[in-house]
Amino acid sequence: AVVFGASGRGKTTFLRTIVTSLAMTHSPDEVQMYIFDFGGRALTLLSDMPHVGTVITSEEEERVLRGLRKINEIIDDRQILFSENRVTSLDSYNQTFPDKQLPAILVVLDNFAEFKEYYENLMQPLISLVREGRAYGVHFLFTADMPNSMTSKLFNLVTERFTLKLSDPTEYSTIVGRGVPADLSPVPGRGYVRVGNIPLEFQTALTFMPTPDDPDGMTEIAQMCTRMNEIWDDKFTVGKPSSIETLPLRVSLENLLLEVKLPKTKRLTGIMGIDDRSLEPALIDIERQGPHMIVIGQPFSGKTTTLRTFLITTALNFSPDEVMMIMIDYSRKLWKGDTTSLADIPHVVETVDEIDQL
Repeated sequence: AVVFGASGRGKTTFLRTIVTSLAMTHSPDEVQMYIFDFGGRALTLLSDMPHVGTVITSEEEERVLRGLRKINEIIDDRQILFSENRVTSLDSYNQTFPDKQLPAILVVLDNFAEFKEYYENLMQPLISLVREGRAYGVHFLFTADMPNSMTSKLFNLVTERFTLKLSDPTEYSTIVGRGVPADLSPVPGRGYVRVGNIPLEFQTALTFMPTPDDPDGMTEIAQMCTRMNEIWDDKFTVGKPSSIETLPLRVSLENLLLEVKLPKTKRLTGIMGIDDRSLEPALIDIERQGPHMIVIGQPFSGKTTTLRTFLITTALNFSPDEVMMIMIDYSRKLWKGDTTSLADIPHVVETVDEIDQL
């Protein structure tokens, strides 16, 4: 669905009401939401709802990319699952497997014009997600100032349209058909939606009635989120909605080694760092993925550190009887140290730093 309206006419309030009403009438096992807040950050507070995986703002480029990637992964996983179980929709899957029900997914994007301006390269992937998502229980809710803010492909895909007061009254017919008065009421939240072939007037509900101390209802929303979390307290049947995190700037190998137990295998396996897609520790299996490995990068991009990491994890996971190491480095950066260095690892049988040694 999409909500059109001029600035200050209640588009973000419309979104806040929809998200809140869904959260109050459905459990996190029934509906989960991901919010792209490209407006005035008025939706950020909703991130505390147990139904909401994350709220992403326009400045968070990596999280925007990861958020869309997450939605794509959900659709891909459900495509495979539905195909294997011979069902065609989320409703039919949940009816067929009541003990393995999946939640509906709502993706909210406030202020589509800003998304289009800053992330035009993501327009085609977004259109593909909108086109494919409905059958798999993934739904989108947008806001925009005018119909031409959206591409024609996306506008045609989103057939459920609402309009609040527009700056150009000639656009009402494009959105909901003929019959909307040009002098639409200036009351914030007043608008039209097409039911059948007839535009019907509506008034957007406020999440909570304003008070002098809380004119926007933000305090009430915060209290509601707190109460919801107390009630659910991580009691999720289908699992919590995924938060969209980013790769850390620095990762401690020592901490990773404490967190992860390397698989007991005879194949040469080691921890390399954090996986970009899953944000879980990344393992490399040289014999299965190789049998050889090359690290490519600009100066100071981390090539030597990568090799050190692999050498250390390998030495910790395998005995000198299982792995033999020969290190070649004419700059000696790989094993440079003070009194001790990587050259002192018992697995190392030779270090080469001169051409003649080869």
